[in-house]
Amino acid sequence: MAALLNFLPWVRQGTASVITVPDSTDPATPVDARVELPVALSLDSVTTATAQLRLYGPGDVRGLDTRQIIRTDPAADATDFESNYLAAIEFDRPDLPWVFTPAAHDGAHRLRPWLCLVVVPADRAAVLADPSRPLPYLRIPAAAGAELPDLAESWAWAHAQVVGGDIAGALDGRPERTLSRLVCPRRLEPTTGYLAAVVPAFDAGVAAGLGQQADDATIPKLKPAWDATTAAIDLPVYHHWEFATGERGDFEELVTRLQRLPGDQIEGLGTRPVEVDGLPQPVGFGGSLRPAGSGPAPAYPPAFVEALRAALGAPGVPPPLYGRWHAAQSSIPDPARDVRWLRELNLDVRLRTAAALGTRVVREQQEVLMASAWTQVGAIEQANQLLRQAQLARDNARTRFAALSTLPAATLVQLAGPALARILVDPTRTTAAARFAPTRVPLAMSQGPFRRAARSGGPVARRITAAGGTGVPLPARLLARANGTASLVPPKAAQSGMVSVRHALEAVFGTGLLPRLCEITPDAIRNRVRTHPPTSPALKALYDAAARHQARMAPCPPPEPVVRPPLDLAAIATAVTTRLDPERAVPALMSSLVTAPGWAPADPLAPVLAAPEFPTPMYRALAALSQEHILPGLERLPANSITAVETNRAFIAAYMVGLNHEMSRELLWREFPTDQRGTCFRQFWESPAKDIDRIDQWPMDEPLEDAGPDGGDQVVLLIRGDLIRRYANATVYVTRADWYDASDGGPKLWRRRPIVDERYPRFQGSLLPDVTFMGFALDPADALGRQVNAQGNPIDDDGDELADPVADDKAGWFVVFQQHPTEPRFGLDETGTTPATGWSDLSWTNVTVVGHHLRIGAPLTGFPAGAPWPPPTSAALAGILLQRPFRAAVHLSDLLGTGTS
Repeated sequence: MAALLNFLPWVRQGTASVITVPDSTDPATPVDARVELPVALSLDSVTTATAQLRLYGPGDVRGLDTRQIIRTDPAADATDFESNYLAAIEFDRPDLPWVFTPAAHDGAHRLRPWLCLVVVPADRAAVLADPSRPLPYLRIPAAAGAELPDLAESWAWAHAQVVGGDIAGALDGRPERTLSRLVCPRRLEPTTGYLAAVVPAFDAGVAAGLGQQADDATIPKLKPAWDATTAAIDLPVYHHWEFATGERGDFEELVTRLQRLPGDQIEGLGTRPVEVDGLPQPVGFGGSLRPAGSGPAPAYPPAFVEALRAALGAPGVPPPLYGRWHAAQSSIPDPARDVRWLRELNLDVRLRTAAALGTRVVREQQEVLMASAWTQVGAIEQANQLLRQAQLARDNARTRFAALSTLPAATLVQLAGPALARILVDPTRTTAAARFAPTRVPLAMSQGPFRRAARSGGPVARRITAAGGTGVPLPARLLARANGTASLVPPKAAQSGMVSVRHALEAVFGTGLLPRLCEITPDAIRNRVRTHPPTSPALKALYDAAARHQARMAPCPPPEPVVRPPLDLAAIATAVTTRLDPERAVPALMSSLVTAPGWAPADPLAPVLAAPEFPTPMYRALAALSQEHILPGLERLPANSITAVETNRAFIAAYMVGLNHEMSRELLWREFPTDQRGTCFRQFWESPAKDIDRIDQWPMDEPLEDAGPDGGDQVVLLIRGDLIRRYANATVYVTRADWYDASDGGPKLWRRRPIVDERYPRFQGSLLPDVTFMGFALDPADALGRQVNAQGNPIDDDGDELADPVADDKAGWFVVFQQHPTEPRFGLDETGTTPATGWSDLSWTNVTVVGHHLRIGAPLTGFPAGAPWPPPTSAALAGILLQRPFRAAVHLSDLLGTGTS
């Protein structure tokens, strides 16, 4: 949302606000900068006293703090300022233009500023410096009165600005929302250099700035610094800058000046006739752009097509078969539906020519392209070195793995011990090492120390073999026993009549005192013996009782064994053979080290045969050959005109195939690692998206225009003239239209209007000498919408007028030209609008220019009667001259070739 701007005719703050003498252009009017202010002084309840306070006036100013200057329009050294605009300068303080004016407003809220902005041609004046003068000075050697504005109207060219609705609050303490501005009313000429300067508006200020003694008696305070009769003058300069105007016309003028031309009605636009040997009539060759609704491809004589097809498959050195490596075809087979796009490309002389243009571009730029390709091959060579080493590792591992996979499960698990922590066992996806934990087999039996201890021929193996070994390798026997029901160390059986220590102690101490044997510590036993020595009768009784108890005690029950499940050796062995298979393990390892998007050979360890990528928009190289290859007949587009065409997808696809075909040949010749099927060029237009898919993935049964380019036909806007060159930041977009009834109560009169559904250019570029093109992802048929009759009402396919087109929703699209919003600028239109409907239509043809400056005291001409002119205040004038951003909409049916908007 745009900010609310409020203009004020003047601002007075501080002590100056108490000045009551009205401003007057009569130099005899007495003006005194001394103001009497009542000062209340209370001393022992005695009455007040008054004091005099003298304010500074224009004769006291010796310079201007340049930090107060926040903006100039135009900026310093600008070279293309609009000649119908007015130069201006802005200050930070909202009261600065009036702070040294020793007068109040004249009752009509008009107050002349103490300084003003002047603009003079750079060849008629100069800013000089003199050490004896406080300020540099502007010297106008002759006719100064004609080169400078009328100071009697200086009140009209100074105003303050407040952003937002709370004006009083902004002036009181929101400096970021306030400023003041001086405007120069000079009518500028196009292509002219100018010198702008801020100078004193009163004679007293001129004297002070030039270092002259100001005499209040001889120099009246409000006497103007010059008048119409002034011949030569030196004016002290507070600030100055230089600029130049461009050619005549602002954004609104240049947009209005654009001539709307339907692309299909410009004679010779889009095709050029070319004679072809073997064809009875010339062929219309096109380019990457064409008028919307171009007819189908010409039908070539069958004999000509078959002769060309035979020539492409002839032995020796036949003509190139474009796209052969990408389509994996050495010839054009029959029927055509098997390789439709390949057949169309090579058997249509127009498309073969487009492909040949691509080969020519590569040949002319082959050294630059190959230099760029070799800079991209470094990573490919490193990847291929790793892949070759991986192939060697896989081949060496195959024989050993074949023997390894035939081993018994127990032996295989033991040999794979170092890798068990990295081998996943399906379906739980846990590691093989983790499978040992809940089983009866300890993980240590699969590790190196165990294998060394139980190595064949070792002392442990000899003792076990001597003790009755079966001849099976010891590690396997030990693992089998540990995984079976037998224990490696069977529990000892208690002999008959044996009494356990627990039973003896329970008999002596009692079960209540010693419920569990583990609670009796060695210290407790020693303390018991120490307190009951062997000579004690109690100890003797203990031995006797234990002996008697032993005779009738049953053997101690054996401890309950801990039962654990066996280890699933088969599952672990299967996982080991699967995961350690070199056909799988080596490629899996390399996939984490080498990534090559788009490269998927049958052998995952095959060296990468990738193609380099060149993201440069290739329409530039095509245009460098000739702009006729972009759009034939482009020179027929008149200056300051617009039209719309569509993309020629078949031509673009053929050209891109030619580029990639020739680049593949060049890469092979230079021994670049490639299989000739890569797509090096995928960018035709200058856009963030790719314009074609990889050629080796094009559907073989589709026509060329559908197989390669991404998306359908696109609308391309052509603008010829100064608009985009001078307003590079202008916004151009398309927006959907809808129907509305413009009859105002009479017979139905349906018209189209833009609605909010914006699309911005997908690509854009420029062509010589002054053509700008912009492409939109918009189908030409959707852009056109319904055709209309002579009254402008929409009709159906049978020509009948639609009763209610609103529900039909086929109103087409508008292209919108929108000026970029800027800070406030002031001026008038270059030429008037007839009839004028408001102040926005006010132009230089309606006002009076005396000498070189706009005079607001003169009446308007050719403008609606009753307009309040002259404006009562400078604030009202600022609102009239404010130039708001301009926007214009043109329906695409006016540009594509059918219908009226």
